[in-house]
Amino acid sequence: MLDPLMEFSEIASDQVVKSKRMAYWLDRGDFKMTLRYMNLLKGAPKSIARDWMNETRILLETQQAVDTLLAYAGAIGLVFLGAGDSKVSQND
Repeated sequence: MLDPLMEFSEIASDQVVKSKRMAYWLDRGDFKMTLRYMNLLKGAPKSIARDWMNETRILLETQQAVDTLLAYAGAIGLVFLGAGDSKVSQND
């Protein structure tokens, strides 16, 4: 909630600072940090950016799912490799 005593210039300045921070992280390809700063927006800027924010959230969720599946596949591969070695050593 905005402070009712805050001057308009302070509010506008705050939005400019957030915009610059969003641009900084976006230029570096860090969508997670960009989205964090975009979530701080209020009013019209937030409603304008809402579609981009939703699409970015979906992208980040998909990347997280891919990372999880890759880790799972790697773990399963290690289990099968380890299981093959243990059977050979048990027979000897």
